[in-house]
Amino acid sequence: MLILGLVLVLAACDTAKEFTLKIDATEGGTVTPKPGTYKHPENTLVDLKVVADDGYEFTKWEGDKVAIFDAEKGEYKIKMDGNKSIKAIFTAIGEDPVDPEDPVDPEPFIPTEPVPANPAGEKIVDINYYEIEKGGSVEVVQVETNDVLSVVAPSGATIYAYDVGDFSNYGEIQFYVCAEDEVQLKPILQNPDWNFHLAPTVIINGDGQWKHVIVKIEDYGKEYKEGSDLDLTNVKKFAFELATDGNFCMTNPVGVLK
Repeated sequence: MLILGLVLVLAACDTAKEFTLKIDATEGGTVTPKPGTYKHPENTLVDLKVVADDGYEFTKWEGDKVAIFDAEKGEYKIKMDGNKSIKAIFTAIGEDPVDPEDPVDPEPFIPTEPVPANPAGEKIVDINYYEIEKGGSVEVVQVETNDVLSVVAPSGATIYAYDVGDFSNYGEIQFYVCAEDEVQLKPILQNPDWNFHLAPTVIINGDGQWKHVIVKIEDYGKEYKEGSDLDLTNVKKFAFELATDGNFCMTNPVGVLK
């Protein structure tokens, strides 16, 4: 019996999954953990920290997706749900980080059609609080007398806002999008433990007309989810990941009460 028990324990240990995390960095800063290859149990959230040297700044992560925890402090996280490889990119201050062989970003698309009135609801955050990760730009521009978000970004970039709070009284998220070419957006909600709840992709036809977008709260997690159940009373990150390259404008999303 003792031998059988030992065999079962060893078998259980053998089935525990581990994944490899490879970390690299350019010159101009330090990364914690330092560059190298590490093994972590499946679904571990690994803490990452970057510190730029004098005369340098941290520009971005290359490789697999890294979540921002506190960008001002250089703190990030990566979930080990597979083998991962990442590289921290530091750039000399004043140096153009864009490869001269890279294509030039297009001029932002500014609609000529009047901006429709946003649906009645509560704005999720102030329109100036939205940021972007994984490349591209997001800025507030005026169309007529209305403030809208102008987004120029590659596929895989994410528009987001942090610490957005209580969504439990909302039945839907609504806003308008205007683009010349088709845009696909993946709606995302996350809690402070960085669970991940994805709603079905929103497709906006690019014809220069404003399109009404509705994302039902109940649909978050239907397309994909990982981690704990979604706590709507404490939403940490409200985001849209681009599934296509995008050059478009959008009104400030609002939460429509149930």
